Amino acid sequence: MKNTDAAIKTLQEKMESAIPHIENDQIVLYAAVEGKDRHGVLRRSEVSKLIYPQNVGIHRLRAIQTTTAAPMVQAAFMLMESEHKGVVLQSQIDPKPFLNGNFIAPIYGYIN
Repeated sequence: MKNTDAAIKTLQEKMESAIPHIENDQIVLYAAVEGKDRHGVLRRSEVSKLIYPQNVGIHRLRAIQTTTAAPMVQAAFMLMESEHKGVVLQSQIDPKPFLNGNFIAPIYGYIN
């Protein structure tokens, strides 16, 4: 076994012994945006979401797995169907179709 492999195995063993396994985790998302509208009126918009573990196919994913995996899968799916080639920056992905995609919307909700 290489030194790197041994170090990874040791780290994994230490983490597994120190960090408890939690199957029913919850993710709390909160976002707030504040600024002046085009008429100079100060406005604030807030949104919060509570994400629970979810079933994906035959697998039960913890909330942290769901919130981590869904955006990656959505981005990969969109890139496979797009004309983009090579490196694609996050800013090049249209946010509305991304957020309303089949992998994101069921978790976070649809946007208008």
